Formats: sequence, structure tokens, C-alpha cells
Amino acid sequence: MALFGVLGMAPVNLHASSAVAFASNGIWAYAVDRGITEKEAISKALEACRKKGGIDPKIIASSSTTGCSSIATSGKGKDTIIGCALARQSTWLAQLSAMRDCTKKGG
Repeated sequence: MALFGVLGMAPVNLHASSAVAFASNGIWAYAVDRGITEKEAISKALEACRKKGGIDPKIIASSSTTGCSSIATSGKGKDTIIGCALARQSTWLAQLSAMRDCTKKGG
């Protein structure tokens, strides 16, 4: 299982949104940025997934809450399983939650 950190804690006065897109051929991408809406993060994640070669990408997670996020993956190509945890209170909790989500899905 591979683990990817996405977003660290941002100061409380900063707003950030994030989204994760996953395609039918196992390609995935994420978008995270300060000062954008969740809808904008979703659009950016879908676009990034398509640019990487993703076929028919879908959003599997999104959030408009600032916090620590992580992505865990298992397998390759069409066999890829992905677990996400967005906007958690700590890096450790985000990583643990993403790994549990991936494992729950069979990863």
C-alpha cells in the first residue's frame, strides 16, 4: 500500500478545498488549493485526472474544510484501489483514515 500526503494544516483564517478524482483505468489525481471553492477543486481534480490519461474520471472525495488529508493506494492500473481521508485534525489521523479506507475497499 502506498501513502500520499495531500494537505497539511493551514492557519484557521485560510480557507482551502480539496477533491480526489479516480478513473475507470486506475488513474487518479487530486486538487487542493487555498481560496477556491469545493466545486472548483472538483473541476481541477477531474481535469488533472483526464490530463494524466484517466478515462471517465469520477470524484470519490471532496471537502471544503481545511485540514490534513491523505491518499492510500494499492495495486496498479485497473486493479488500483484508493482510500481517501480529507480535512482531518492531524497528519497521523489522515494517514490512518486513508489506509483504513483503502483496506476496507480490498486494498
